[in-house]
Amino acid sequence: MYQRFRFLVLLLLLSGWCTLPWLWAATRFNDLLIDVSSMPDTETSHGYLEYVVSVQNLSPATHQVQLILPHMGSRHSGYYEHIREISRTCVVGPLSRVTVSLFHPPLEIYGENMAVIIDGQLHPNSLALPRSRHGYPWSSYRTPHILLSQRLPEELRRLLQEPEATRTSYSSRQINIVRTDREVTQWSKNWLGYTRYDGIVVHNVELEAMPSETFSALWRYVESGGVLLVIGAWRPQGFQNPHETVAGIAYYYVAFGLCMNLPHDQWAELEAQDFGSLREIWWKTSERLRNIKSVAEANNVFPVVQEFNTPVRGLFVLILLFAILIGPVNLAFLNRRKKKIWMLWTVPLISFATCLLVFTYAILAEGWSGQSRLQGLTILDENTQHGGQTTQHATTIGWAGFYSPLTPGDGLHFGYDTELSAQVGNNGWSYRDRSTSSRVLDWSSEQHLQSGWIVARVPAFFTVRKSEAAVRLRLTVSKEHESFVVGNSLGGTIRDLWLADEQGIIYHGNDIAPGQKAKLTCLPNLSACGKADSLRGLFLSEWTEHPKLLAENPATYLQPGCYIAILDASPFIENGLRKTKSQETKAVVYGIRKEAAHED
Repeated sequence: MYQRFRFLVLLLLLSGWCTLPWLWAATRFNDLLIDVSSMPDTETSHGYLEYVVSVQNLSPATHQVQLILPHMGSRHSGYYEHIREISRTCVVGPLSRVTVSLFHPPLEIYGENMAVIIDGQLHPNSLALPRSRHGYPWSSYRTPHILLSQRLPEELRRLLQEPEATRTSYSSRQINIVRTDREVTQWSKNWLGYTRYDGIVVHNVELEAMPSETFSALWRYVESGGVLLVIGAWRPQGFQNPHETVAGIAYYYVAFGLCMNLPHDQWAELEAQDFGSLREIWWKTSERLRNIKSVAEANNVFPVVQEFNTPVRGLFVLILLFAILIGPVNLAFLNRRKKKIWMLWTVPLISFATCLLVFTYAILAEGWSGQSRLQGLTILDENTQHGGQTTQHATTIGWAGFYSPLTPGDGLHFGYDTELSAQVGNNGWSYRDRSTSSRVLDWSSEQHLQSGWIVARVPAFFTVRKSEAAVRLRLTVSKEHESFVVGNSLGGTIRDLWLADEQGIIYHGNDIAPGQKAKLTCLPNLSACGKADSLRGLFLSEWTEHPKLLAENPATYLQPGCYIAILDASPFIENGLRKTKSQETKAVVYGIRKEAAHED
């Protein structure tokens, strides 16, 4: 009996030792064990860097934990556009564990370590962070960054690198391939965690071992413009045949992204030069995502206000009149009345009246509320495979611009599925005042850009990528005799609609209000001739031109079984500025109906 009891105790100890390895690296904070991890360190300048924080509560009491990056004691002033603070608050129940993510957008953070506030009290110790180099301005000119999975051999990494003989310079042709020591079962379950990489290379066995949530996040990364290379025989769900094959690599175009497959028995036979087209794809992806404009450049291509420069002439005239009034005029008036002592109160009074006049003019001219402009291109796919089930999925790329006469106290609000790239010019090399370039971001209940992201009378611009699953918005289509009848459930008035049937014949409709149905008109002289890589080409082009390109040349992009709808609303990009007096929105929806197959 004693031996059996000793055996059970030993078995429990061994199982605990094996099943709780994360406790070894965790840091003790009173009744809490906290551990933080991130994907492999590499010097990146776009996308989001994810910190995954696990909080284990060892006590029978509930605790509120606030995580703040970086630690307040390790901050220092920065000269360029930067993020001052990223935080997230969570509640950990008794004897339970909570895992949360903090995402670092592509701007610098000055400081190290993470502060921990437990039930409102700052803990004296801080949490050591994995080394990271993300958002640094000097990394903006660097090369594409590719994530290589743990299972793949070092020899493949050598083949994927650019041969030194073909490099024109160190900065222009090198590709940085970083290998992770994590198993794919530990990879991120949020697609934002992959956005800092221009490409990802995995083994087909690893894909099969991935949890469904992890694979879904990786696939959403691909749909949003990412590039995935799978080593070993594999074919994406929903695809019968590859769209093309180059140097033994099968190419599948997935929404805005690209998925490729190289059979395992072929890669060893290839030379580094055979991967030239793949490296070019990585370079184009990196250049597209690193294309950050200044505020002036962004307002030129995507104006949210016609004029945002300081009215120098008007201010000069106002100051001149103020100086004349408060000086010679005031002095002459008081001298005539022999009341020079009154200057003690007339000068402050005139100053106050002038300030009030300027403030009143600004309010009457622009009001209290701001204005916004939203524009996006959305692929609404009714055939997306997630977790073995077919669901409707929306992938959006676009722009968001905001302007406010007064600094909004509530900042900007976006969802967890939205990636934002602030247009601050040269990836952060902007000599702006420190008080306006210090940003605060909170992830507690949403992506809340609390302060510093938008200031009074200065437009703020963002490029947007968004991935949503199980979207309810849709276009209902039914066949009626020789035409089609559509119902508008897309969340805005359809100004123009082009729909291609299975034979490629295009039908047209316009001015369809939300909730209404309309019969489409056949355009016999127009047929769909879109190619498999058309949407990928739109991703690599200038995003502000998408509505014009698709409205002028719908047949160039349409494929059989798809439609293009031009909306006067933006149902897929949220208006981050909650109080706006005017809002200009436009959206283009590229719909892939259930009848359309993913075949070339």
